[in-house]
Amino acid sequence: MHQASGSSRLGGAIFQPEDGGLDPVQLALGLANRGSFEIHQGTRVRGLEPYGDRLRLICEAGDTVAERVVLALNAYSPFLLPQLAAEVRPVRGQMLATEPGERPLRGVWYIDEGFQYLRQLSDGTTVLGGCRGVAVEEEVGYVESPTPRVQQALDSFLQDYFPDLAHRPVARRWAGTMAFTPNGLPSIGEIPHLPGAYYAAGLGGHGLSLGFTLGRYLAQWLQGEEVGPFIG
Repeated sequence: MHQASGSSRLGGAIFQPEDGGLDPVQLALGLANRGSFEIHQGTRVRGLEPYGDRLRLICEAGDTVAERVVLALNAYSPFLLPQLAAEVRPVRGQMLATEPGERPLRGVWYIDEGFQYLRQLSDGTTVLGGCRGVAVEEEVGYVESPTPRVQQALDSFLQDYFPDLAHRPVARRWAGTMAFTPNGLPSIGEIPHLPGAYYAAGLGGHGLSLGFTLGRYLAQWLQGEEVGPFIG
């Protein structure tokens, strides 16, 4: 462990040989290119209402009518469904990425029960996120901008725990909004008074892995198949 990290701060680890990492952007683009569906970017939805026996999405670029609708908006669900505001909590996550270089670190690393996480990309770029614990009350809401307090904590973490990677210049810093629920599982259900409308939100910091299971579950449910409670 000390040799792999370059630091004596990490005393032990659990190795998961079946774990892996992937590029979520490339995954999304691959699914979009292979799917038998259309994607309309930049089409903001302002509302959802009954339209006869169907549903109408009120959009900036023109309304759309559908038999069934799934609002998979995660942290932004309360914008269209205010009743979810008490259940879906927006939490900011912050990241940094260094310049490329050598790639001594293998695998995907989760430290402090997953509150800090990092990996190196194929070109040696180190991607590090977390350190939300230094400002728990501040890291809530929809402002997707990095803050000096958390970014300084990320810099310090890299220096203390992975010093061999800390000398590289930081190429980019960013933030994004995650959604957490009280029990840590996604919140899903039918939208009251809108037959045929469903919602799914609250995938926490593990949306990539939970998304596959949740997507399959929703597809079965919408097709009328018998499904039990979603347990992730």
